[in-house]
Amino acid sequence: MSSSQNDSDSESMDVDDTFNDTQDTQVSGGPPGAGGGGGDPHSLTDIYAKQYEEAQKILQEGSTSAEAVLKVGQLLKDSSLLCKQEKKVQESVFGSSVLSICAQISRNQALALDTNLSAFDVQAFADGIISNVCDPVSEAWDWERLSQRTFTMFKRSPGFSYMFGSFKPTQLPPKEPKERAPRRQANRAAAQKKEPEKVTNVQATDEGNDKAVQHLKKVLKRQFRSNGDQPIGFFDCVLDPHSFHHTVENIFHLSFLMKNNFCAVKQENGGLPYIHPVSASEVNDLQKGKKLQCIVSISPEEWETLLQAFEIREPMVPPMA
Repeated sequence: MSSSQNDSDSESMDVDDTFNDTQDTQVSGGPPGAGGGGGDPHSLTDIYAKQYEEAQKILQEGSTSAEAVLKVGQLLKDSSLLCKQEKKVQESVFGSSVLSICAQISRNQALALDTNLSAFDVQAFADGIISNVCDPVSEAWDWERLSQRTFTMFKRSPGFSYMFGSFKPTQLPPKEPKERAPRRQANRAAAQKKEPEKVTNVQATDEGNDKAVQHLKKVLKRQFRSNGDQPIGFFDCVLDPHSFHHTVENIFHLSFLMKNNFCAVKQENGGLPYIHPVSASEVNDLQKGKKLQCIVSISPEEWETLLQAFEIREPMVPPMA
């Protein structure tokens, strides 16, 4: 006997002793009708006792038949319904004992199951082929006999034929090679001739933009002079409460003045941008230092929010006449 069987038998004996001891205690010390024998035959303890005796019988027989498997399944199904009616601890103990022994039976039945229902015998397979291929009279090998018997076992596409015969294969005319090398060389030579123009200095060549930049420059000079050369708020300068389009143009024209070192934009007072005047002594420092570029974007919704935040009623830069 293997060690697994010994363990399973010992566990079964422990569960059986516990169930019997608990049941005897219940009968002798409990109230009337609580244990087996003289109690209510419809009580949970009596029902569990009958189930336990039936499961113990199946375990001792060690049957692995389909009938035994169905009995164990029915016991588990009944126990799952009865556990909902349990109200006492003792009833739960009896129910768990039935489930425990059913689990042992299921484990033994699973170990005894043989899945190798049909084993492949190589010798029998070879003998079967020989009996179909070899002619018993002439003892000659006839493979055609085997093909005729196995023909129906393989799916094949049906044969077909052309009504007027197949098309006569004709040789296609050779394709003339295309001269691509000279064209590539010509394109490469043309690409080498065209070189991008090197732009060293960008200036506002448009006459309208030049006038608008000069107009903004005059306004900033006047504001710096009246403000004692103190910084001017960036949004106070560029925002126009009457025109969103003019606000965008002011930002664009201010970028030219910053490029020409007329003014500079710095962040002060909590990160708000301010326009600072640039003196002649600071121009060399700005040219030697590293310049930072940024892209400013503004939407009509943001424009309205900024107007309300800075309480701008009139534009600092009036439109040109």
